[in-house]
Amino acid sequence: MAHFIFSAFSDESGESSIKGQIDACKANGIYEMELRGFGKELNINNMTVDKAKEIKKNIDEEGMKVSSIGSGYGKINIKDDFEPHFEAFKNTVEVAKILGARYLRLFSFFFDKEDSYEKYKEEVFRRVKAMVDYADENGVKCCHENEKGIYGDTPERCHEVIEACGGKLRAVFDPANFVQCGVDTLKAYDILKDHIEYMHVKDALYSDGQVVPAGEGDGNVAEIIKKLSFKWAPIVLSLEPHLKVFEGFDSLENDDETKNGMDKHTYATYKDSFKAAADAMHKLAEEAQPIRTGIVGVGNMGSHHIRNFLDGDMGEMRVTAVADINPERLEWAKKNVPWAKRFSTAKELFESGECDAVIIAVPHYFHPPYVIEALKNGLHVVSEKPAGVYTKQVREMNEFASKSDKVFAMMFNQRTNCVFRKIKEIVDSGKYGEIRRVNWIITDWYRTQAYYNSGGWRATWSGEGGGVLLNQCPHQLDLWQWICGMPSKIRAFCSEGKWHD
Repeated sequence: MAHFIFSAFSDESGESSIKGQIDACKANGIYEMELRGFGKELNINNMTVDKAKEIKKNIDEEGMKVSSIGSGYGKINIKDDFEPHFEAFKNTVEVAKILGARYLRLFSFFFDKEDSYEKYKEEVFRRVKAMVDYADENGVKCCHENEKGIYGDTPERCHEVIEACGGKLRAVFDPANFVQCGVDTLKAYDILKDHIEYMHVKDALYSDGQVVPAGEGDGNVAEIIKKLSFKWAPIVLSLEPHLKVFEGFDSLENDDETKNGMDKHTYATYKDSFKAAADAMHKLAEEAQPIRTGIVGVGNMGSHHIRNFLDGDMGEMRVTAVADINPERLEWAKKNVPWAKRFSTAKELFESGECDAVIIAVPHYFHPPYVIEALKNGLHVVSEKPAGVYTKQVREMNEFASKSDKVFAMMFNQRTNCVFRKIKEIVDSGKYGEIRRVNWIITDWYRTQAYYNSGGWRATWSGEGGGVLLNQCPHQLDLWQWICGMPSKIRAFCSEGKWHD
């Protein structure tokens, strides 16, 4: 499942300074920016390299990132002189590199009503390809946005432009712009889905083209975000409100004819419209990924789960909270999942109301008590193996979980390995008869001393409660009994400290 990265055209917050735009984004749960302008004087298209360095310093100090350069390249008429436009584009590529932008947005040129798309098609391709090739050579990825009045105002022509660039150009999907062109957005998505790099969260009405908060128009935005959520990758959702603002709204009397004539999508300030648009975006993303997940322990495994989320590998889940007793690990979490609430104890997280489910990734002794405490607080729980160190504690945990209406599971992830699934399928089928004897030998799970040095609790009685038998072997013991069934008699041999000091 996708990891949604929330971005926004920060200038639509009504703020003209970089600090003001950053504050507006943070106030609305947005930690990346699609930069376009700062007041009337400074536009991303005319920004100098020196100014970009100054802005980059401010962005870094605030812990923000630039998702995309919201440039206007390709927004000149197809008959206008391209060379000055291209030279300006080259400067903006340098600005994008300095700002660390993921993408640079561009368009495919305006046409007059009497102009033939067929006549100028090759010229569109030549110009767009020139920009895309230059950016690619300089390590910047370009994305084409659909827009009314340009060559790429239909999904079919967007696809032509992308194909003409030989895999170097990706798509920015803008549902509202398609609505304003009378296009079925679901059909457009199906045509462009393999090329979509990120999405502008914007909606509109077919009746008059008015832009409205996402989910309140005809753009099928909720359904498209749901479709995007099934991509196994990080996906940027970039907010572009474009909502109506009447700055004298609040001064009107309630019975004022002007006020009564306005629709519900007119806002008193840009701050209000920005918040309304951001709230709508978050709501649709939450509906697409409804499970609020907390990570308890941000060490090796906890941070691994967070990276899986950031890579888009956690289906229908979003990380909303983390807990760790180590301030340094909470700082790591702040940098990597800045939107997630941070707690210094597991108890605080369990009682916070920020989660629907938790993943327990702490030293072994804490697994049973933390599982029980999480279940008491009405949370679904997945715990890293082993189930615990003491049999009594594990039995108490299992008994408590059996009486709970919440889901409880252990992280025996080797069951998902296709090799072991196939072995179980063969054994269950009885194809080769009844199992009489099993030799289960694993030779590729060796851990170097560096592994044990990675956590002060590893390979210690006080932290781990044992060695290989409690650390790596639970996976093997689980696979063995899952595939072969529980034994009637056990005989075992174990060496202590044979390979480590």
